[in-house]
Amino acid sequence: MVELKARYGCAIVGATLGARGALVYCEGEFIESPAFEVPGGCRDTTGAGDAFHAGFIYGMLRDEDLESCMKLGNAVAALKCRALGARAALPTAGELKEFLQVI
Repeated sequence: MVELKARYGCAIVGATLGARGALVYCEGEFIESPAFEVPGGCRDTTGAGDAFHAGFIYGMLRDEDLESCMKLGNAVAALKCRALGARAALPTAGELKEFLQVI
């Protein structure tokens, strides 16, 4: 990640780590964010990385801090894994809010 940041000049460099959550490198610091358990058990991980990115960007657009953006990304990815297919279980904003209140 350090090399990618240096090579491309990105402000934030990150990686999704599946069941281990996500990791970003920003301003000389590594920040980890754990994954969430999938409600009802994992049915399919297809599209989970894209779901993470959607949740992360949702947080950025809401002007959340980096840790909150990662948490949102992990939550959207976990909820997506509830059903088969890449989009079938993507959460609504209400489902996401409810999930985050329960955990």
